[in-house]
Amino acid sequence: CVTEFALFAISLTHDFLHLSVNGYLMMLASTLITGYIAIKNIKLSASLMLWLELLSISLILLVVVIALGKQDTAMDLQQLKLSTVNFENVRMGLTLAIFGFVAFESAASLGFEAADPLKSVPRALLMSVMLSGGFFVFVSYVMVFCLRGQVPGLAQCSTPLLALSSLIGMPVLGHFIDAGIMLSFFAAGLANLNAAARMLHKMSEDGFFHRIFSDTHKTNQTPHNAAALASTISLLIALTLAALGCPLLEIVGWLGTLATFGFIFAYVLTSISAAKLLHSIKQLTTGKMLSI
Repeated sequence: CVTEFALFAISLTHDFLHLSVNGYLMMLASTLITGYIAIKNIKLSASLMLWLELLSISLILLVVVIALGKQDTAMDLQQLKLSTVNFENVRMGLTLAIFGFVAFESAASLGFEAADPLKSVPRALLMSVMLSGGFFVFVSYVMVFCLRGQVPGLAQCSTPLLALSSLIGMPVLGHFIDAGIMLSFFAAGLANLNAAARMLHKMSEDGFFHRIFSDTHKTNQTPHNAAALASTISLLIALTLAALGCPLLEIVGWLGTLATFGFIFAYVLTSISAAKLLHSIKQLTTGKMLSI
């Protein structure tokens, strides 16, 4: 998220403001600000993430609806028939889908701080998956439909919504959308930082890390040491890969894929542990095996 934020910041300032910004400074700035907010107040973090995402989603929906309205028909039969879909496409899509679901699941890390976690956390997970899933499907459908045959193609375009805005004669709106997406990655980085900090905090309480990371801020009651460590690690990884000459977009792909396989590994171990626990108390049934 830190790298993706820098990528969009560089593109936005170059195309819209005709300025050149340093990617390293953008990574550092986003990390410092997210770290400060995560340490300061979890309510502030949640509210800021919500409003940033609502702004970004509203601008994106405006462009895709206008773009779809300029087409002769709203039906793209080639997409609906799934004629070009193969196993490799699905495999690549599943990697991103799992990565996205993990982001939704990070809401569970705030269970201890929610007013009614047994109701609010499951509701947050279900609603975010349903609403975001519908949003992704609709926007993807419109982008594939409207940008088919354009140069560069959708697969090679790093800012597809800017291309879509230019296609409908509203490039300025595309720059605002890119700014919204940049802020969305800022919000996503903040969400991941909140989840990571609380995970480190819990693991430190259980003796897996130094006890200092189980401390909470005296005033803010946030796991400030854990948040500082998570921020530092993420920044160092991004800066090191960038310093080695790796393109920012490639860094995003590599780390996203690596993180996804890490999540899959954790899911597999959790499922095995759940089955083992149910078996030990003689409650492992076929239905529960399927749900696991």
